[in-house]
Amino acid sequence: MRIARIALIAACAGVLLVATGCTSQPDSNATACTGWSTATDAWATAEQSDSTSSAHLASLRSDLRAELQKASRTATGDVKSAMTSAVADLPENALRIVEPGSKYRSAYDTANSQVQKACTAAGHSIALKPAPVLS
Repeated sequence: MRIARIALIAACAGVLLVATGCTSQPDSNATACTGWSTATDAWATAEQSDSTSSAHLASLRSDLRAELQKASRTATGDVKSAMTSAVADLPENALRIVEPGSKYRSAYDTANSQVQKACTAAGHSIALKPAPVLS
């Protein structure tokens, strides 16, 4: 009887840990925020580098939207809302963001700031680079 009681308590504790999110799996917003940061930073760094090949840069520019959509798939709550809104406001090609006089640059930076705030509020602080400016 005592063994059955211990087994029942252990099972209940295990269910409680899983139900409250105490598992070894990463938080879905952590994955989304990290993916967002990685994609935006790779693009911004490549735009500012003189050593980036034109083919690689063209690929990053055309794939930025898809990479950010991919990052946002695991997000939940306010993080997902901020990411979904940011992706919706992106031009098809990120070159439009960095062109001199671009109307997209400030919208991109504002949307990225909202994603950063949402990630921070969810407990996942990230640092995002602003959109570079081509000269």
